[in-house]
Amino acid sequence: MDKYEYKLKLDEIKSNLSEGKLNEAIALVDGINWKKVRMVSALCLAGEVYEKAGRYEDSKEMYLAAYERSPIGKTIIYRLAIVAVKSGNMEEAEDYYNEFVEFSPTDNIRYILKYQIQRAKGAPVEELIQILQEYKEREGSERWSYELAALYHRAGKADLCVDLCDEIILWYGEGKFVEKALELKMLYQPLSPEQEKIFRKMKQKRRGVIEVSPDEELLSGEILSGTKVIPEVPAPSVTFNTVNLQQELANNMKSIMEATEKETVSNHMEQIKELVNTIPYLKMPEENEAEAKDDDKYGHIATDEEIDGHLKIDFQGMLGEEQGGQMSLNVPDAPTFEKQITGQMSIEEVLLEWEKTKQAAQAAMEKAEQKKLEAAKARALKEAEGIMDRLNDVIPELEAGKTPRQLMEEEYTRKMQEAAKDGIEVELEEPEEPEAKPVVQEPESEEVVTAGESQQDLQEETQVEDVAETKVESEETEPKKAEGLTPEQKELFAYFLKVDGMEQQLYQAMDMILHKKEAINSTEGNLLIEGGRGSGKTELAVKIIKALRKETGDKGQRVGKIKASVLNQKNVLDLLAKVSGGFLIIENAGDLNKETAEGLALGLEGNTEGMTVIMEDTADGLQQALMKSASLSAKFDYKISIPVFTIDELVHFAKSYANEAGYEIEEIAILALYNRISNIQKVDRATYVAEVKELIDAAMERADKGGIRKAFMKKKTEDGKTIIHERDFQ
Repeated sequence: MDKYEYKLKLDEIKSNLSEGKLNEAIALVDGINWKKVRMVSALCLAGEVYEKAGRYEDSKEMYLAAYERSPIGKTIIYRLAIVAVKSGNMEEAEDYYNEFVEFSPTDNIRYILKYQIQRAKGAPVEELIQILQEYKEREGSERWSYELAALYHRAGKADLCVDLCDEIILWYGEGKFVEKALELKMLYQPLSPEQEKIFRKMKQKRRGVIEVSPDEELLSGEILSGTKVIPEVPAPSVTFNTVNLQQELANNMKSIMEATEKETVSNHMEQIKELVNTIPYLKMPEENEAEAKDDDKYGHIATDEEIDGHLKIDFQGMLGEEQGGQMSLNVPDAPTFEKQITGQMSIEEVLLEWEKTKQAAQAAMEKAEQKKLEAAKARALKEAEGIMDRLNDVIPELEAGKTPRQLMEEEYTRKMQEAAKDGIEVELEEPEEPEAKPVVQEPESEEVVTAGESQQDLQEETQVEDVAETKVESEETEPKKAEGLTPEQKELFAYFLKVDGMEQQLYQAMDMILHKKEAINSTEGNLLIEGGRGSGKTELAVKIIKALRKETGDKGQRVGKIKASVLNQKNVLDLLAKVSGGFLIIENAGDLNKETAEGLALGLEGNTEGMTVIMEDTADGLQQALMKSASLSAKFDYKISIPVFTIDELVHFAKSYANEAGYEIEEIAILALYNRISNIQKVDRATYVAEVKELIDAAMERADKGGIRKAFMKKKTEDGKTIIHERDFQ
């Protein structure tokens, strides 16, 4: 088997394993002569397959082979211990546990390993509880917190069990173990209204009531053919005709006005949103004039936080102080006490004063709750009236047979025409000289920048601000290179090229985008980047943009970066106008709501001067984003996947990152680098690129410092790079 066939086999094993096709994965693993394999990650993959299949001896053999070849084997020792536990060899499991602790005495995962060994040995519940309590105090996780709650249940510690279940629900919010925690709590006491809502949504989602997964996922590196026919998705019919819809809205608004509890207001507002869910146009932002009109009608609507801030003032107002120092209660119809305190208070008088204080506190709290109710009703009515006004405006068009999507499309087209006619004035600051004071960036704002030529400029693009478009004379475009990345591009993407297949993914993605450079709109040639948290998705997006600008010679294109949750609060057309002809990076794309996704899809069909949109998130996040709008999904032709990095790939990344910054890691320091990365690795999650960057940043900072011991060390390489020594990683 040559290297190419071997690589295909490994990719197929990974694919089968991730898709749950265990039998197919086993057949492939059995067909490889592992004695000739020296790659640690491949041996660990084989060990994982055998472990899942219950073939523990074969799994142990693979892990031992990997351990012999690995310079740092903490994670492998952990897997060997787990395999020993599963196979019932407790003595061997304890030996591996002791080796793990000796190798990494501060790694909190030692508690999990100890717990699994003791549980397999049948240790008492109290001993198991103590182990997981120690782990929770130092780190904790959703899974093991639930395991601890289940132990409390077994031990009959109901209060501790319920408290921990509440904590899991509060901190993690969703997921398998949150659902288990909800079910466990229900054995002891009813769920709170908020917890009931979470539980109900989880059950609905599991039954497919809320979300429907697409039949197929876009594979990493797969190009969707431009001639592929995308089935037309019929617009859903409106649940009510216009007369019924108006009546239902009016009924809910009446119920809001008559509500005596905030929860009732919230429930009726949810019903209103469900009624108009099939007409996104009704939930589009109002014009400024309409907002001003609403403000005149309702004035300032206090938030719950503001009301709570006045609670102390209201409480003090309920308590007055009469002459002589005795307090009186200013509550209507409350009994008035004439007696003055002239000397030492008796116990009866103290209790009487305490009773008055409690009454004042109760009255103040009731007043605050009433204020919160009125504020909630005002906010709900303001939003509902806006929806009703927009419905009244479009009733003739709906009755004439227009679909909700046509309404929304016409609205965005109108706004785009107005923007083209009037011009969108974007207040931008002129770029400042390096000596000038730094610009203070407002948090959570959309970010738009021009691109510079230096590495510093590109780093600043990841913290993008609105700045004026720098006019740079376009350089003459280089002639088209042969297929594959140029040496300059390979140097730019050095962080990521260690990953198998990444060079081909990058080349195809950039080639796709370059082919649309003369386009007027952005209906194709947009890119998805998939990867875990901290995997370097934004870093990769920025480098792709830099490579594209270099390729086209157009360095004046503006680049925007914005979180999806912030984009939901913005005018999509204004934002697209700011980066027209350039690039827009949308982070955490899964947070896009339906209205923003539909609006973005329509905006990309207008004159964007060929702007390119790059959306990045985890696999689940991207799937959620694309499910919000079939039209938006059709505009993304290519996806790049950043896989979980192996320790060798992380070391390569670290060396490339240091080299680009003007440093070089000496050979003897590489082992120390392996050791440091191994120390930050977690068994239950991948190590993030961001963590390795922090490690190298700290080492570079130490390398720049002097010291007596460093006085006799070589500080620079022949080409002027600062040397990072072994001591800089300690």
